[in-house]
Amino acid sequence: MSPIFLRLERDSTKEVLTVWEDFAGFCGEELGLEPEELLEAYLEATWPGIERLKDIVND
Repeated sequence: MSPIFLRLERDSTKEVLTVWEDFAGFCGEELGLEPEELLEAYLEATWPGIERLKDIVND
């Protein structure tokens, strides 16, 4: 892989990790939840809508 792509991958990974850490801190401090708990609850409620959109696109 080219050095440019490796640098982009590394930089993107750092950014994603920073966002995740901030989100996790917010969840713990403000909501008293683990971030995975919040995402699971949110995705459980929205997943049927996502599946319907995927079906519409694939028809």
